[in-house]
Amino acid sequence: MLTRRKAFTAIELLLVIGVLVILIAIVAWGLKGAGNAGSGNATRTTLANLTNMSEELNRKNKFAGFDLIYPPPPAPPVLPMGAETAPGLVTADSKNSDRLGPAVQRTAEVMGRITSIPDNKRIMEKFPSDQLLVVPPANPYSGGTVVLDGWKNPILFVPSTGLAHVQSKMSNTTSGGNYSRGARVIYQGEYWTAIDSTSGSPPGPNWFAGVRSPDGRPFWASAGPDGAFGSPTTGGGTKTSGDGDDNIYSFEH
Repeated sequence: MLTRRKAFTAIELLLVIGVLVILIAIVAWGLKGAGNAGSGNATRTTLANLTNMSEELNRKNKFAGFDLIYPPPPAPPVLPMGAETAPGLVTADSKNSDRLGPAVQRTAEVMGRITSIPDNKRIMEKFPSDQLLVVPPANPYSGGTVVLDGWKNPILFVPSTGLAHVQSKMSNTTSGGNYSRGARVIYQGEYWTAIDSTSGSPPGPNWFAGVRSPDGRPFWASAGPDGAFGSPTTGGGTKTSGDGDDNIYSFEH
């Protein structure tokens, strides 16, 4: 005569729990990947919108070189010309001031110029409130509003001179060869961009220590999922926990 089992054994319970844990991990990983993909797509769309808005500013007001003279009237402070220096972490829980630092302050000044065009202002008003960051004034900047990427970090406006000192998690990848204008390589842990076509590896007169657009125009940049453009820590030349090789640039799409 057969006897009826009244309960699972301990080993069977452990097996069931193990299978459930594995399934939960797989689902969580898939959801994370889907979330990152969605945030990336949303960020690329936002970068395209910002590019169109800045081009509209140039069409309407003919502000030649506005990318190097960020502030709006009536009393524009004199800002340094040249490449923008890549900030480090810009995430909401960052313990430094990069989220409201100089790069973000200058971007807010540019946004003030851009939204002075009525068509651009109407586009800006369509952004959801949780995609906007109000930047308070900080001498000599007048403050304003910047747009956030899919990971809720500020999107930076980068002048035509480029974004300097963007780092990579990878080591050197340069090996010589023919590089076209705008080509990016990694040398000593940092990105270098070919200013003109060259057969020589960086550093050198044909190379910019950072990221520039191939056509030498200003562009917009997101720090990507890790919330960091990558900048050296003080002393030792070691890299920050977030590095710049997952950044998203408007000229790439």
